[in-house]
Parts: sequence; structure tokens; C-alpha cells
Amino acid sequence: MLSFVIPAHDEAAVIGACVRSVRDFGPRDVETEVIVVDNSSGDDTAAIAEDAGAVVISSTARTIGAVRNEGVDVSQGDVLVFLDADCVLTPEWSEGIEEVLDQLEEEPSCFAGSQVRPPRGERHLLWDYWFEPFVAQETASHIGSAHLICPRRTFLSLGGFDEALETGEDYDLCARLQAMGGSLLNVPSLRVEHYGFPKRWSEFVRRERWHGRPDLQSLTSFRSSRVAIVSVTFVGLCVLAVVAGLLRQPTLAIGALGAAVLLVGFVSRMKLGHAGLKAQAFGLLILPVYFYARATAGIDLFDRGRVSRGAGTKPPPGSALP
Repeated sequence: MLSFVIPAHDEAAVIGACVRSVRDFGPRDVETEVIVVDNSSGDDTAAIAEDAGAVVISSTARTIGAVRNEGVDVSQGDVLVFLDADCVLTPEWSEGIEEVLDQLEEEPSCFAGSQVRPPRGERHLLWDYWFEPFVAQETASHIGSAHLICPRRTFLSLGGFDEALETGEDYDLCARLQAMGGSLLNVPSLRVEHYGFPKRWSEFVRRERWHGRPDLQSLTSFRSSRVAIVSVTFVGLCVLAVVAGLLRQPTLAIGALGAAVLLVGFVSRMKLGHAGLKAQAFGLLILPVYFYARATAGIDLFDRGRVSRGAGTKPPPGSALP
């Protein structure tokens, strides 16, 4: 049996399509159930999900990891499929899932899934040259919980998602799996389309600040995150260049700015080299904004009162972390 666990907070606009996609493209020879965990929604999320065929339970949990765990608690499937409410399965998913399930049966210490991708038919700079290139990578340090497939027994043996984490709960779960000797099976051909990717720069910054907060919560978490280290280094170099310019130290200003540019170029080459020169060129434009957002995520930690009931389960647009 396959259990789809879908957390939802004010997702009336998309939850129906999400649940129906499971009905339309779920494996034909495997019994499935869809569990929507309604986290303090103020709209018709629960009613729409029920009408589409889901079992709906209510939650007042404060983090998305806790919401997902509550869905697991009432599920019955041997395999868990975590899916975000603004995602839909596709015919490609239907064609490839049975082979993946066979692999998980042979290797129960393996988690599978894929990076979610922008929907067909729409073109946006951030979608085309930031989010889409990451989907093509076959290797992954983790598989995002927007589309994560787990053998139930292995998931429970790990203790489920860490309910203390506001974000990054999927990265933490995959890291614990690998630490105990498990493996990850990233399958780009399992196409899942995500309608929540940001289209505007302001949404992109807000999204990355939200995802960057766990990395800046402590010195230990900062030191273990290459993204945080590189982001803070980039912003520090830019600040140094400005200060040196104001102090009329042109050599230092040019050196700091040059180092920042080289850092952006190096990361663009490393992360987007597989996607071609055009993607790398746009990476030179997008990466400084990304680094700024990640480096300034610590500002949010001074305002912990913002995380009220339900807030932790409704991330900014684009919940899948590249």
C-alpha cells in the first residue's frame, strides 16, 4: 500500500489538483491512500481535499516536519510518499514509479524521489535558469520533501522528521539516513510539477531567507553549511569593497570586489556547468541575490514571534530546496 502524505495550509487554490493527480497518475496495481494534513487553514482547503478523495485530518503543529509526522501516524501504507500541496504528479511519474517501488523493495534502506520542477508551458527567468537546471542533476545531497518516497519501516526507524526544525527537515532526515548506511535514489524522470516556485525577485529573496535560517541558528550549523559560509563570505566581500571605497582605499575595494566576482563565477561553474553556458551566465546574475538572501537570513531569527500557529508549515513560494 502506498500512502501519500500532503501537508496543507491555506492551499484551496491547488489542493484539489494535487489530490486528483494522485488519483489520475498513481500506480494502477498498488492500493493507495491520500492523507491531507490541514494545518489551521482559514480557507476551504479541507473541504476541497475531501471532495477530491483525500482523507483529511486537522493539525495545529508549529512546524512542517511535525505536520508530516502526524500524517504518517494515521497512514497505513508500506511506502510513504511525501508531496507538497502545490505539486502534481504527471504521466512520466506514473510510467516510472513501479520500477522505483521495486528498487525500494530490494533496498529498504533507500529513499527515492526527485527534485520538483516548474510546470510546462510557462517561462520565467528564475524558473528556466535557476530551478530547472537543478532538476537535471542525477546526484543529490538530499531529496526534498516536496517529493520524497520512503519505505515506512526505514522512516520510522529514523524517528521521522525532526519536529524542532522550522525548515530543512528533509535535509536532516536524508543526512540521518546516510549516516546509518542508507542511500538516496534521485530519479529525475519521476516528473513532479511544482506551482509554487517564485516568479518575482522579492519572492525569491523571501524564499531563500526562509530556507537559510537553520544554517545561521548556531555556530555549529553555520560551520556545517557550505551554502551559509559562501553566502556570508560573498556579502562580507561586498561590504568590504563598499567600506574600502568610502575610505578611499581603491586597491582594497577593487580586490574585494574582484574576489566577490570570482566567487560567483566559480559557484556558477560548479553548480550550473552541466546546464550550459547560458545557464552559467544567468547564474552570475541570480547567485548574488541568492547569496544576499541566505546571508541575511539571520535577521529573521531576531523576530521569533513571527512563527505563530501554522506559520511554520507555509513556506514562501518555492519550497523545494535546490
